[in-house]
Amino acid sequence: MKREGLFTLVIVILWLMQGTGFSKGDDPLGDESSPLNVTLSMSNIPLVNETATVACRVSSTMDVPDVTANIILPPNAKLVEGDLTWKGDVGAENPAEFNASIQFSNTGAYLIEALAWKVIDPEKEVYLEGRDAIYLTIKGEQALASSESKEPLKETEIVKRLEWRGTENPGTYEDYIGTQKFSLAPGNVTPVTDATPNVRKPPNFIILVRSEALKNSLSTELNRYVADVERQGYDAQVWWYLDGSSPSPANLKSFLQSRTGLYGVLLVGDLPTAWFEKFTFGESWEQWPIDLYYMDLDGTWTDADSDGLFDSHTGDRAPEIVVARLKADNLNLQGATEINLLKNYFNKDHLYRAGLLPQPKRGLSYIDDDWVPSATEWNNAHGRVYDTTTLVTDKATTAPTDYKNKLALGYDSVLIACHGWSGGQQFKVNDAWDGSLISQDIKTLDPKAIFYNLFICSSTRFTDANYYGGWHIFTSTNGLVAIGSTKTGSMLYFDNYYLPLAQGETVGSAFIEWFKESGVTDIDWFYGMNILGDPLLTPLKYGTPMSIALRANNGQYMCAENGGGNGVVANRNAVGAWETFRLIDLGNGNVALRAANGQYLCAENGGGGAVEAKSNGIGAWETFGKIDI
Repeated sequence: MKREGLFTLVIVILWLMQGTGFSKGDDPLGDESSPLNVTLSMSNIPLVNETATVACRVSSTMDVPDVTANIILPPNAKLVEGDLTWKGDVGAENPAEFNASIQFSNTGAYLIEALAWKVIDPEKEVYLEGRDAIYLTIKGEQALASSESKEPLKETEIVKRLEWRGTENPGTYEDYIGTQKFSLAPGNVTPVTDATPNVRKPPNFIILVRSEALKNSLSTELNRYVADVERQGYDAQVWWYLDGSSPSPANLKSFLQSRTGLYGVLLVGDLPTAWFEKFTFGESWEQWPIDLYYMDLDGTWTDADSDGLFDSHTGDRAPEIVVARLKADNLNLQGATEINLLKNYFNKDHLYRAGLLPQPKRGLSYIDDDWVPSATEWNNAHGRVYDTTTLVTDKATTAPTDYKNKLALGYDSVLIACHGWSGGQQFKVNDAWDGSLISQDIKTLDPKAIFYNLFICSSTRFTDANYYGGWHIFTSTNGLVAIGSTKTGSMLYFDNYYLPLAQGETVGSAFIEWFKESGVTDIDWFYGMNILGDPLLTPLKYGTPMSIALRANNGQYMCAENGGGNGVVANRNAVGAWETFRLIDLGNGNVALRAANGQYLCAENGGGGAVEAKSNGIGAWETFGKIDI
């Protein structure tokens, strides 16, 4: 019975009788050594404000006196009548049963638990325990229970799907190749560079520009960006295709596969795009641009019908590198040009890195009507990054004017959930369609936000003219990163994205972690996910971390011994991966240091002992005072 990650283990199941037992720290969930057995059932799956009866049955393979049993209700569920607690003896031939009538006040996904236990030795924390759980979702006017195995429902099964709300259909693969001159054959076109790799070898980051002419037009901005990225600790290099060359997606991918130690690539300009096709959500045939093709260096991509679109992805499907785009050639509102938009973007990026493009270090979670049941969970994930988040869910409030007013207040990060299309979003007011925003609105508004998670259908479909996500990062003053999808669907399991960000990871690294954990699990929902903008930024309340090395007075460099987990020692002659630390500014003169294994340096036992790289998060003993000498 799969249960991990869905409830906190309150008391470890323990049993000490006749020489067999468990003590605190064991993990005997499902172990047959405990004689207690709990079965939880429901009379019906209720609608909102309807009553259902929950029955808890406690049985045992032997007589057990003084047993306590509880039914544990989730938020938004209340007891109408009956009991949630029972105490008494459970016999081998005399099981106990108690009932409770309950109601749910809101739609959503819920977990009801039942726990029965017997204390054997309170001083040694030895217990006998049994438990059961029911997973269910109450969504709109229908309620669905989980299977008999009582495994949790997947979020992709619960959350309402996004809808394409545009008046025109999305651009097709045929539309796209009609504007391209690249060859569908692999070819042998190789980009060039005049960069000299640094002596040190941290993860390699490439800025790949579509043409030499575009590279030359952006020379000042690209040189400054390379300097910024190298201060962050990367070996940044600018590469470009020669004017007149016609690289294919396969050619570009071959180049990425040839780079040793590659961390990621920023694609600048109208670079080749791979496409995927599939019958999605059991409803319709869909085709979309797919950057996962470049992110995954070792999977198998197949075009079975040889029509130029991939239709199968097998083998190791997880991404290995970060891929992000800056594509502005098809953004032309009010006379905008590619060169001016890209120049302005890199200027904004530099200002943000220098701390000169500040927005309040807080988040806005703006959730339209169809996803209100998930709003609290999503906002909690968003809130891992910030001390303060604003959650807006009122169905009479979530509308274009209110959303624009919120964007004018200033937020470092925005999570917006709304139906839409590649050129805009359409709101519901009290569950009825009512009002839209389009790319022109975002350009005019110039929202006061830096990072966006666009839970909007096809918002980052960069092959469509004046695509919505593009205008979020190419506004005049703000906007640097937009996460979204090129197809119907978007991000779910937000915790797997925001938790790495809260721990100081870059957008790119957090996105890769999310994709490995969640993105590969559902093609229909997630295979259009991509990054627009600089993937090396971090929407962290402490600011973007930088990489440093620490050298002691003996000339030796500090090293997280054996890749972290052990003592940090000053005994290395040169700087390598394990001599490189991420410096995270916590404010007020305090910093944290993260080793290459992702663990934070900790002053063992509160100081006075060894410093070790072994902590998963930043706490009091992972915080150090920075003293300028």
